[in-house]
Amino acid sequence: MFTYTFFKNTRRIIYIVLAIAFILDAKDESILRLNLVPEGIDEVYNNGLLLFLGLLIFMIFVIERIMERIVKANEASYLHLLDFSPDPIWVHQNKEIIFINGSGVKVLGAAHREELIGRNIMDLLSPADHNHAKNNINKAMLTNDALFTAECQMISLTGEQLTVELRFKQIYFKGKKAIMTIVRDITQRNELEQIMYQMAYQDELTSLPNRRAFINDLDSVMISANKKNSMFAILFIDMDRFKTINDTLGHKAGDLLLQLFTKRLREFANSAEYDFNTYRLSGDEFTILIPNVKKDEDVLHTAGRIFEHFKKPVEIENRDIYISLSIGISIYPVHGLNIDTLLKRADMAMYSAKNQGNNAIIYNDLMEERL
Repeated sequence: MFTYTFFKNTRRIIYIVLAIAFILDAKDESILRLNLVPEGIDEVYNNGLLLFLGLLIFMIFVIERIMERIVKANEASYLHLLDFSPDPIWVHQNKEIIFINGSGVKVLGAAHREELIGRNIMDLLSPADHNHAKNNINKAMLTNDALFTAECQMISLTGEQLTVELRFKQIYFKGKKAIMTIVRDITQRNELEQIMYQMAYQDELTSLPNRRAFINDLDSVMISANKKNSMFAILFIDMDRFKTINDTLGHKAGDLLLQLFTKRLREFANSAEYDFNTYRLSGDEFTILIPNVKKDEDVLHTAGRIFEHFKKPVEIENRDIYISLSIGISIYPVHGLNIDTLLKRADMAMYSAKNQGNNAIIYNDLMEERL
């Protein structure tokens, strides 16, 4: 492509030089008279130079035509190869599709290629992704040696939505700059990533975030609290007599009790005055993480509302089961400046509450000797 453009531009430059030469020659100021030959033969010199330039133009013209045929042949072969790609690929100029391969036609739900030629590519993307796609296209137009990637929601002609990865690359198409877009369907990949995330960070029985998610979120909340100079609270919640219920009614009933407990806890979270996150650590142990705490009394008030929410029994195997709770509380930075200390003190407060029965206790210095 560079060689073809070079010959084309060279021919244009020679045309311009000759035009200037003839204009000046008409004024008897020919730039072709260079005073390098005797005056008597300058006409022969000029004629020879013109003949040379004419032959040069002819040669360049012939080479240009040959290069043009080579470029067209290469372009046709290239497009033929693109048509066999399993990934959808389209080429667009000014965001209008000028070529699309067979896979692209199929994925976009078109009956014929012509249905997509001339269509604006933004019509095929979710409006929320337009700016992201445009930014990457503009970057690709500025360089021909890099790929730019954008993850978008693509909408087919039938209305089906796919999560895709778009890769933009500048190319030349019929002698003009264009953008080739390679489309990769990553819907299944994202679904697999979501499954893997759930396996790593979600409790299978209750679908609550698990211990790993709790530690990650706790770390983020602590960083935020340090920046804002604010407090947050950790509530350790333990179901009293769960082991007895589990042993008496069986593990299936125990699992159902945990699920009903989780449902009740979610209902409370939805009705709460402020946002907080709930986690299942293991067995019958749950935690609540409350950011932006103003004072201790607010946390105790929340714990009191949790007790109120669990006053009504849950039904398991035609039996009313009353759930009693023990809640231990630690508050950052009052009760610790690191995660381990805060967790130990919340756990310690929870066991103190358990000894008293159906109670909520904030950690205090009298428990220090048990650390």
